[in-house]
Amino acid sequence: MINFAKGTIVIKYKEDTSLTDVTRVEKSMTFNLSGSTTNLLEQSNTNTNYSNATSNSNPILGDEKLYLKGGEGSLSVLTLFGPDLYGNDGTTGSPNGVADELDIIRKSGWLINEASLVFYVDTDNTDFKKSYEPDRIYLYDFTNNSTILDYYLGASSTNKFASKYSFGGYINKDATSKRGISYKVSITSHIRNLVKNIDVKNVKLGVVVTEDINTADMFKLKTPSIFISEAPKASVMNPLGTILYGGKSTIPVDKRLKLEIYYTKPN
Repeated sequence: MINFAKGTIVIKYKEDTSLTDVTRVEKSMTFNLSGSTTNLLEQSNTNTNYSNATSNSNPILGDEKLYLKGGEGSLSVLTLFGPDLYGNDGTTGSPNGVADELDIIRKSGWLINEASLVFYVDTDNTDFKKSYEPDRIYLYDFTNNSTILDYYLGASSTNKFASKYSFGGYINKDATSKRGISYKVSITSHIRNLVKNIDVKNVKLGVVVTEDINTADMFKLKTPSIFISEAPKASVMNPLGTILYGGKSTIPVDKRLKLEIYYTKPN
């Protein structure tokens, strides 16, 4: 998380004035650290809960907790709306490749005013009660390894903490404990696009920690798997992690991952 490009190494030393004059004078040399950089860090997390959760995830039924970690870490994948059991109206007919909840919303003609995903932090986990927490998370199109519309439309700034402010993803902390409670990401344009355009695919969404919201580049993994071949560069730059609650029905309602949609329904 250090900006090495702005760093310098300064060597101070003393030198004789000349071969005949042994008067010592102080001198210094400055080396700038700009240019290409690399690191040889390796993942060394030995937490058994983390290891078990990330190696035994359930892509069909989902998981109760989402483990996000930067570096050589982990991300979570989300699928919005429910299963596809019926046809275009969401209640009858044969499956049509579209989630039934989305079919029903489209048929009802909802006008989307605002939509967001709210992630709640597992504040009861003793392993993370004293650890540093990521200030921001990043949501992206996992299916196509690209940004979503809300990120693209968010205003950019050279200040990475204020950039893409409308997109959100900031940590919300408890006023007393100063620990994270939740993260909220805006997906209003993403949902509007899904509802208005029947040809738009309901892609999977990836969520990661981020070091710089302005960095949306995707980098190929050295060792890809059948599930993932690329990851956001900004997540690798951030060494921090957090545990969020998933959307399973076994999670208490007040802590469950929420898709909040505010809409106007035509008469």
